[in-house]
Amino acid sequence: MESELRATNARLEALLKEVNHRVANNLQMVMSFVALQSKTIADPAAREALKKTQQRIATVAQVNRRLYTTDDVEYVAMDDYLGGLAEDLSATWSTGVAARRVIADVEPMRVATDKAVALGMIANEWVSNACKYAYGDSDDGEIRISLRRADETLLELAVVDDGAGMPSDGTARGTGLGTRLIEALARTHKAAVSYGAVDPSRDMPGTSALIRIQLRPGELKA
Repeated sequence: MESELRATNARLEALLKEVNHRVANNLQMVMSFVALQSKTIADPAAREALKKTQQRIATVAQVNRRLYTTDDVEYVAMDDYLGGLAEDLSATWSTGVAARRVIADVEPMRVATDKAVALGMIANEWVSNACKYAYGDSDDGEIRISLRRADETLLELAVVDDGAGMPSDGTARGTGLGTRLIEALARTHKAAVSYGAVDPSRDMPGTSALIRIQLRPGELKA
């Protein structure tokens, strides 16, 4: 019976990896469809919306790729995940006349998959907003993603740019789907979101976006 149980567990693990592999491939196919569709659209706003949709799908697809290439399908290594996301975002938002350098500074940790997806989605939205609003069309920029443990049960995710800074009215830029998505994720995970200037004494202080997410027991591994 013990031998049969081990064999059954091995088959189930192999099946789960195969499912994650197929999901990642299907998401990649959807991303390709979105990219092809965007090339047929003349309206800049519509193309921008499809570009953001493609990156949101890529954020989820990165998790699936990491699940089927490791032996652990319950947790995601956040330094690897957010590092890969930073590279993708740099390539997506850089142009021939302006570079967007996205850097991930992440404390090594493994986070439960649902929390990892939420953190990745929020980081994606904030970096995309910074790339779009914090710099001029021909300006280079650097955006940093950081993830730290504030204590044993609290994570802090921050995205900081070195661009134009907060608007004079103190309202964070970006009022569309991305903002609503962040608000929804924050409510779901009972998290606190805040925005502010990095250093008000500078001429171009940049903007900082921060979210604090409380973890339940078992959602974090060192």
